[in-house]
Amino acid sequence: MSHRRITTPLCVLALAALAVAGTVGLGRAWLTRRAPEATARPAAAAPAPAPALHPLARAATLRGDAVADWPLDTHLRTLRRRRDADALIAYALLLPLARPDDPTVADVQRRALAEAARRAPDDDAFANALHSGHCFDGTPACLAAAEAWVAPDPDNAAAWLGLADAAQRGGNRHLARLALAEATRASRHELYLEQTFRAAYAALEQAPTPPPDAESRRALAALWQAPVDDALLHLTHASAVASAHPVPGLQVAASACRARPGYPPPDRAVCLALAERLVRASSLLARNLGYGMAVRATADRPEGPGWRERYRRFLWVRDQPMPRLLGPAWALRAQREGEWTAMLAVLRHHRIPLAPPPGWLPRNPHERARVLTGRDPPG
Repeated sequence: MSHRRITTPLCVLALAALAVAGTVGLGRAWLTRRAPEATARPAAAAPAPAPALHPLARAATLRGDAVADWPLDTHLRTLRRRRDADALIAYALLLPLARPDDPTVADVQRRALAEAARRAPDDDAFANALHSGHCFDGTPACLAAAEAWVAPDPDNAAAWLGLADAAQRGGNRHLARLALAEATRASRHELYLEQTFRAAYAALEQAPTPPPDAESRRALAALWQAPVDDALLHLTHASAVASAHPVPGLQVAASACRARPGYPPPDRAVCLALAERLVRASSLLARNLGYGMAVRATADRPEGPGWRERYRRFLWVRDQPMPRLLGPAWALRAQREGEWTAMLAVLRHHRIPLAPPPGWLPRNPHERARVLTGRDPPG
C-alpha cells in the first residue's frame, strides 16, 4: 500500500487549489425549450474565479503544517469498487487528501461525480450539484451536467447562477441573462455545504486521521480552545473537505450589479433581486456577496441606508469569534444546520446581542466604507 505525505496546512491548501468557484451549465434540451436563438457561442469566455474557502477552513489554513503519513489509498479503492452513488461521492471528496500534489485529481473527481450523478435517483439534487459544481469549462458536457442539477432543483438560485456561469463561460450571454432571470425568481439559495460536510464526515470515520505535528497541534488547540483529540482532528479534516465545495456563479451574480468585461450589462433590478436571495442563504459567503452587491447598487438610492444598516448587522454577527465562543460544538452545529443559524444560536447562548451597539463599525476598511457610504474606499 502506498502512502502520501501531506505537507499542506491541515490539508486545506491542497483542497483549496481544487475549490473552483463558479461552475455548471445547461444542456441543449433546455436551450431548445427556452431559447432557440440562444445557441450562438461568441468566442470570449470568462476566466475562472479564484477559489473560495469556508471561514473555518480559512482560519485553519493560517496555522501550521499538518505533516503526517495518511494511508487513504486502501479506503479509496474500497469506495471506488462499490460504485454506488454515495461511495463515489465519498471517493471524490476524499481524493484530494490522499493526492494533494496530483494535477489529475480534478479530472478524476469529475469522472467519479459524473458516475455518481448517473447512478443517483433523477431527483437527487445533491449528487447533481456536486457533479455540475466540478464541471467548469463551459463544454457541452458541463452544460448537460448543469441541466441535470436544475431539473430537480428549479427553485434554487444557486443552480441557476451556476447555469448562468456556465453559459457565460461558453460565450452565450443571452443564455446567461435568461438564467440570471430564473435565479431572481427562485425562493432560496442552497449550496449543499452542510450535506457535503456530512458526507465527508461519514467517509472519514473509516479513515482515521493521523496525529498532527507539534506545531499544528498547538495551532488547533489555540483555534478551538479545546484539547486536540481524534474527534477534533476528524472535524477539522471534514471541514476542510467541505471547504473545497465549489461555489458556482458568484462572478456572474456580481456582474448584474457592476460592469465586468465580457459579461452582460448590469441590471439594478436583477442585482437587488439576487441580493435578496443571497442574503437569506445559510452560507456566510453567499450572504457577504449579497450584501456587498446591494449596498453598492443602492449607494445613491433612498433604500441605501436600510441596506447599509442590514449589512452592518450582518458583519457584527459574522465577526464574532465563533470557535472560541463554543469550540468544536459550534463547528459541528454550523456544518450540520448552516453557518448563519449556528452563529445566531451561539450568540443567544452567550447572551451576546444580535445587533451591534450604536456607532459600531467593522475593522476592515473596505467593509467600513461600504457601511458608511455604500462604496469601496479609493484605491
